[in-house]
Amino acid sequence: MENKDIEIIEEEKEGISIGDICKKIWHAKITLGVTFVIATVVCVLGIHYLYSKPQEVYSGSVTYQFRGAEEGHYPNNTTFDYRTIIEPQALQAVKESNESFADIDVAKMVSNNDISVSQLTRTTYNDQNQETTIVAPNYIQITCSASYFSSDDQARNFMQAVLDSVNTTANNLYNAIIYNQNLIMADSATTYEDEYGYLINQKDMLISNYNSLIEDFGPSSYVGQDSSTTISQALTTIETYFIQNDLSSLQNEARQSGYLKDKSDAGIQKLKNQLKNLIHQRDLTRNLLNNLQTEFKNLIETSNSSVILSVSAEYQNRILTLTEELTDYEDQIETLCEKLNVTIDPATGEIIENSDTTDYQETPETYITTLNQIKTQLNSFTDDLKETTTYLYTNFAKPVYTLPNIVEKSGGLSLVLNAAISVVIGIILGCVVAGIKGHIDMKKEEQNKIDATKVAENTKVTK
Repeated sequence: MENKDIEIIEEEKEGISIGDICKKIWHAKITLGVTFVIATVVCVLGIHYLYSKPQEVYSGSVTYQFRGAEEGHYPNNTTFDYRTIIEPQALQAVKESNESFADIDVAKMVSNNDISVSQLTRTTYNDQNQETTIVAPNYIQITCSASYFSSDDQARNFMQAVLDSVNTTANNLYNAIIYNQNLIMADSATTYEDEYGYLINQKDMLISNYNSLIEDFGPSSYVGQDSSTTISQALTTIETYFIQNDLSSLQNEARQSGYLKDKSDAGIQKLKNQLKNLIHQRDLTRNLLNNLQTEFKNLIETSNSSVILSVSAEYQNRILTLTEELTDYEDQIETLCEKLNVTIDPATGEIIENSDTTDYQETPETYITTLNQIKTQLNSFTDDLKETTTYLYTNFAKPVYTLPNIVEKSGGLSLVLNAAISVVIGIILGCVVAGIKGHIDMKKEEQNKIDATKVAENTKVTK
């Protein structure tokens, strides 16, 4: 055996050192570079699309500010159910609203439960100034798997459109708000007193709504886009008008003077029917009050002090409420009896005519004219309120997004971590492949040298 063969065998017996490994890797440095690049690129794409993408989710939250949102209602007082924004038909409508959403599979998104919506909580303080956490009906979060979107921009735009759909629905419902219910009731009232009662309610509603608008938008906000009138000025106009036209005084005038809206037989019969109904309601309320007072008295006599204290306020509040209702019925009955010139039989509750013929007092034309003018003005004030409310809320009560850039992506691996892992894998695979390739190449080179040496020696021997 020749010396060269002996050296190779001895080297194999001793093992391969780190230096030898590095030599072999470097020997195939081109293979190392090519393998590193290919492995890194494949790893980056594989980790992103096979691991990170299915793990990632987009989430975005919003606080709605449309009228009624904090109470869980739309502007027209219908219930706002936040869960409806991810129903299939709602998501399909959003998809069809923008061509850039055409490739989003909303049906699969829903069927796989890859989209969800929830109410969030916020911190507040109770009556005792203690910090407490409450569920906020208008604070909503939506979460969706990132696998349905081709880019961050598409995800952001789609999810914003889903969240905005609620506000769009709300804005379309301002015209459905009923502001004139009291005015409608006033027109059908059988007495001037009742009619003015509804008008007083309408006046109070106007003032209350303008105060709410001032609280939400500030006193200097304008009532319309091209208007120079502020909310506070509009409210002052209303309050001044009703100082000059005291509805309560006009109501009392009709009661004290016995004015009738309709003196025909049909009109008188309506009032008598109303009187009978009032008597019936009064008697029911009186019986309830008597029973409650008896029950409370028995409770005091048979229970201990701790039980009495625990239920006393509840009983007293209910007794007070029934007493006020009874007093109101009595006042209305007395007014109608005077107006119709009748009395009530205390034993039977029957209506007794005081005379065969009754001359009802004529209602002055000026009184009727004033009433009609007030109703016209109230209608105008009501229309203005509706327009002002719609203008302010649709233009300035925009949704408030509480996460950066509308949506936030989480889950999976970040691009930096993905790249770092891929580089490490690329280096390892590159070194392994290059080491194997270098080892094979170096073995071939060694063998070639041995073969060349043998040939040269054989040639010398031959010569």
